[in-house]
Amino acid sequence: MLAGVPCERPDQARCPTNKPRRPAISAEDTGEAVPTPRATRKRRRIVKQKIIQALAYPRGLMRGSVELHDCSHSGNFSHADAECAECYYGLECAWLFSNDENVSVQEKPMAALREALEYCHGYVDARTTQWGHDNTQCSCDACRWLRGAEDLISRWR
Repeated sequence: MLAGVPCERPDQARCPTNKPRRPAISAEDTGEAVPTPRATRKRRRIVKQKIIQALAYPRGLMRGSVELHDCSHSGNFSHADAECAECYYGLECAWLFSNDENVSVQEKPMAALREALEYCHGYVDARTTQWGHDNTQCSCDACRWLRGAEDLISRWR
């Protein structure tokens, strides 16, 4: 008998090539809820909204730290301009320009929003470290935002 070729014997139940396959363990077997495509889309929309809302705090923090009085572009970052590339506030301006609430943030894919949230987490973490805050104990807005962002990042990786 060749492997993979079905048996022609009348006693096929005992034939090694006709073993019944064991079904894969599914979420239903373990008692877990099986998300429907509609529920998954709804959950994704909710997460997207939470991330977009979470980006508001660091956006305001960045805007407050960027000094625009010497900026010839009034904060409109230009990748092609050497002045922007060499500017002290270049990273903040670039992020603000591409993640401004007037830019279509709603249309951005989840991966881009997660990346923006992770960038903001690093930015706010650096600021609170610079200020000498203990992120785990402090109750200021920045430290509370950090803890919430960490939760969002860890849940939606």
